[in-house]
Amino acid sequence: MRLLRGWRAAPPLTDTGSQDGPAAVMYVEDAQRKADKRLRRAGDDIEQLHRARKAFKRARYAAELVEPADSQMQSIARDAQEMQTLLGEHQDAIVAAEFLAATSADEDIEAGSASTYGVLMANELNRAAEIRASLRN
Repeated sequence: MRLLRGWRAAPPLTDTGSQDGPAAVMYVEDAQRKADKRLRRAGDDIEQLHRARKAFKRARYAAELVEPADSQMQSIARDAQEMQTLLGEHQDAIVAAEFLAATSADEDIEAGSASTYGVLMANELNRAAEIRASLRN
């Protein structure tokens, strides 16, 4: 508790946080470029798409912090949030499909239930594929 009170009185900020508006805007623009680059390089690689999502999250939060100093940051934050959400839906579909695959492989599952899990897994994998296809457009 003492540590939190200390941070409230004297936040442990980096040098970037104390710089003027143009430096903060440059930081956001750089974060956005990095996120876009990660997405371009990811292709259909699931792990790289997840890393791109985290990069968009960083760009979004940075833009939201800088928005009071530069109104253009609102657009960057909104675009990053949309991409973060889409990539989050992709990650959720992948995780759900992996869970369903593991569950359907359980020896104690009845044949009919395993079949149902298989259909649900296919739906999740299909959704993930649709999202990846939309990223290429």
